[in-house]
Amino acid sequence: MELANAHLFYDFDWPAAEREFKRALELNPSYAAAHEYYAWYLIDMGRSAESLVEARKAEQLDPLSAEDVYVAGWFLHFSGRYADSVAEIDKCLELDPNLWIAYYIQGQAYEHLGRFPQSLAVLKKSQQIFDSNPSLPLAEEARVYAFSSRQGDALRTLDRLLALSKRMQVSKYPIATVYAALRDEGQAFAYLNRAYDEHSFMLGFLKVDPALGPLRSDPRFQDLLRRMRLQ
Repeated sequence: MELANAHLFYDFDWPAAEREFKRALELNPSYAAAHEYYAWYLIDMGRSAESLVEARKAEQLDPLSAEDVYVAGWFLHFSGRYADSVAEIDKCLELDPNLWIAYYIQGQAYEHLGRFPQSLAVLKKSQQIFDSNPSLPLAEEARVYAFSSRQGDALRTLDRLLALSKRMQVSKYPIATVYAALRDEGQAFAYLNRAYDEHSFMLGFLKVDPALGPLRSDPRFQDLLRRMRLQ
C-alpha cells in the first residue's frame, strides 16, 4: 500500500494509485487503512459517494480509530454535507478530544454553514493544540473573517500566516484558499502554482474543495486541473 500512497500523494499518478489500492484490498479486504486511503483517492477523483462507502468500511473495521472518523468527516465536508461533517467530527472528538485536525475540519464545515462564531471557536482550539505549526487552522480562520465581513481581521490573520511560512514549511495551498476568499485571484493562483511546484498533496482536493469555488470559472483553474490530470 505504500506504493499506492506514493502514487496518490506525490506522483499524482491516479491510475497507478487506484490499481495498487485495489491490489491491496484484494490481498486483504479487512485492512482498514487500505479502505481509508482508497477513499482518499476516490474523493480526489470527485467520486464522493464511493469515497464515503470506503471511509465507512474503514470505520467499521477499526471503530476506535479517530483517524478513520475524521477522514469520513472531511470527505463529508468535501461532498457538501456540512452538517453531517460536524456530527461526524463530534464522534471523532469523543474518541480523541485533542486531535487538532478534527477541530480544523469542523471549523471548515461551520464556515460553510455560516456559523462563524462556532467556526472561530474550534479553529482557536485547533491552533492551541497544534501550536508548533498552526498553519491550516490559521488559514481557515482568515477565511472565516473574510466571509463574515471582518476584512481587517482577515488581513491581519493572513499576515500571521505569511510570517509563519517564512519560519517553517507551510503548504502554499491553504494560503491560496485565503486569497480566494479575499477575491484576490492573482495571488490565489500564484500560490496554487507554488503548491503545484512543491507537490502539495492538498492539490488532490482541487475537484472537490469548496474553498476554491470562487476560482473554478477561471481558465487558470482549468489549466491547473489539466496539469494535475484531474480532467
